[in-house]
Amino acid sequence: MGGETTFADVLAGRAVSVSTDDASDEVARFNPVLEFKYQLRCLHEKAENPTLETMARRGGGSTGGLSGTLRGDKLPTAEATRKLLLGCEIVDEEALKVWEDRRRAGEAAAKRLLPNLDCCVSMLQLQEMLGCLLASQHIDSATLVRRMKALGQVLPAATAGELLAGTRTLDRRMLELAVRAAGGTDIHVTSWQCCYDRIRSPVETSSPATSTPGHGGVSPTINQPADGSASSRRRPRIFAARVAVSTAAVMLILVGCGWIILRSRHGGRLAAAPLSAERPPPTHPDAAPAAASASDKLLAMSRHVRTLHEKVTTGPYTYIHRKLWTSRPGAEPGSEDVDLDDVRLWWSPSGSGHRIETRTPAHQQYPEPPDDVQFTSDDLHIPIPEPSSDPDRLAVQLDAEEGGATGAGAVMRAIDTMNDWHHLDAAQRAAVLELLAQTPGISYRGQFIDLESRSGVAFSADTDNGSSVTRDTLSFDASNGALLAHEATITPDGGAAAALGLTQNVHLERGASGTDN
Repeated sequence: MGGETTFADVLAGRAVSVSTDDASDEVARFNPVLEFKYQLRCLHEKAENPTLETMARRGGGSTGGLSGTLRGDKLPTAEATRKLLLGCEIVDEEALKVWEDRRRAGEAAAKRLLPNLDCCVSMLQLQEMLGCLLASQHIDSATLVRRMKALGQVLPAATAGELLAGTRTLDRRMLELAVRAAGGTDIHVTSWQCCYDRIRSPVETSSPATSTPGHGGVSPTINQPADGSASSRRRPRIFAARVAVSTAAVMLILVGCGWIILRSRHGGRLAAAPLSAERPPPTHPDAAPAAASASDKLLAMSRHVRTLHEKVTTGPYTYIHRKLWTSRPGAEPGSEDVDLDDVRLWWSPSGSGHRIETRTPAHQQYPEPPDDVQFTSDDLHIPIPEPSSDPDRLAVQLDAEEGGATGAGAVMRAIDTMNDWHHLDAAQRAAVLELLAQTPGISYRGQFIDLESRSGVAFSADTDNGSSVTRDTLSFDASNGALLAHEATITPDGGAAAALGLTQNVHLERGASGTDN
C-alpha cells in the first residue's frame, strides 16, 4: 500500500497510506492526534526513512526529540513538527504551512472530545452532546457505520442516524463505541461514561438539578453555575484554539445602545475598542439561552446545508451586492440619523474588478452621485481567496485575515467580512455554521427581521471592551445557511440607556458573472 501515495502527496499533506503490520492501526487513527502522527510517519517513510541523526543535522532538532515526534502518543508542538519536516527535506514554506494547519486542526479536534460534561444533567442532554461531538468531528452516517464495523459492531444506518441526531437511547457499551468512533481513547471514554453513571445514579436523579417530567426530561440549565462560562474561561485565540461549547454556559444579554462600530468605505473596519479585553461582559439576570441550544441549532443547520445539491454557476467575476446602514453617533432611537451605502462589487482572482458605491446620507431623500471605480490587476486585496469547506482550515484562514482578535464577536465579524467578498457554496456555508457551533460565547436569538424585511435565524455574541460592550448578531437563511445580515451595536458599560448606534450589513445578491458590470 505504501506505493499508492506519492511523495508529492505527502509533502502537500495528502498522505493516506503507509505499509503497516498493525491490525488495529485503522481504529487508532480515528483519534486526531494519532492520525496526525501516522501522517508524519507516512512522510518519513516516503522520504526514504532518513535516520534520526540525518534529520537532526538537517532540521536542527535532537535525535530524542525527533524520535518522540515520530513515535510518541502526544501531539507535537509546531516547532517539533517543523524540525521533523525540515529533517525530511520539506523546506517549501507553503508545504510547511499546510502541515501546521493539519497539526492545529488535529489539536482542535482532540479538544472537542472532552467537552464540559459536568453541566450535563439528563440522558437526553448526553445524547444531544454525543450527536454534536460526532457532527463536529465530520462524521456522517456512512462514516459512523464504517467505523463501528472496524470496532467490531454492526450498526444499522438508521441507528447511526439516530446517534448523529442525538435521539438514540444510550447504554454504556454504545456510548463507549460512539466515543471511540469519534476518535476518543480510554481517557475520553472514561470521562463520558462517568457522566453517564452520574446521571443514572439515584443520588443524582433525586437532586434538584436533574430532569423532571414537567420539562420533557430536560431540566432548565440557564440558572445553573457553569465553570466553563465566559467569566471563568481563559480566552484562547478565537480560531486556532476552538473548544467544545458547554451545554450550560450562561450567555450574555445587553440592553440599550450607545456609540458604534463604523465600516470604512472600502470594506474595512475601524474598531471602536480592542476585542481582547480580559474583563468579562456583565450578565443579565434573565440570562439568554444556554450555549448548547445555539450549538445544536447551528450543527443541525450545518448538517442540512451539506445535503443540498445546488446548481453551480461559473464566470470570471464574483458579483456581490450588499447594503450597509450606519447610524450616526448620538442618534436618538427611531431617528433618521442613518447613512445608507449601497455597494455593488465585481472582482476577479487577478485582483481586478469594478465597484459602484452609492451613498444616501441621513435626512436626504435622494442618493449622492455614485462612486464608480475600476480596478486593474492586483489593485484589490481579496480576503481569503479560496475559503475552505473544512471548518478547522477555515478557522485558520479567518484567524490569519483578522490578525488574531479574540472572542466570539470577532469570529462573527470575520465571517461577515468574508461574505462581503465571496459567493460561498453549500459546503463552505456548512463549514461557517459548524465553526460558529464550536465557538464559545454564542447565543441563539430566534427570528431576526433585517432592514430589507427578510426573516432569518439569528445568533449573537457579546464582547466586553472595558468601558462598553459590543453585541454582534448574524442572521442566516434557515433553508440554505446563507448569511443574510450582520448587525453590530455598542452600549456603554453599566447598561445605562444611551443614544442608539448600530451598523447593519445586509447581504442581498451573490453569484458568478461573465462581466464586471
